[in-house]
Amino acid sequence: MVKVVLLPDNRVLELGKRKFKVSELLRELGMSTESAVVLRGGKPLFEWDVVGGDDEVTVYRAVSGG
Repeated sequence: MVKVVLLPDNRVLELGKRKFKVSELLRELGMSTESAVVLRGGKPLFEWDVVGGDDEVTVYRAVSGG
């Protein structure tokens, strides 16, 4: 089960065992590679990297202030 921790919202989602490219994962979450950074084990992933199985990833959504 892919576990996704969304920050800064502090939400946790589980997305099943299927594999996703990072770009697909972000699209599934309603985000883009320009608006979020995905980390696995504290290391940033590229949009073409694949997550799946028992991976746990953290998605940092860009927040703009005004």
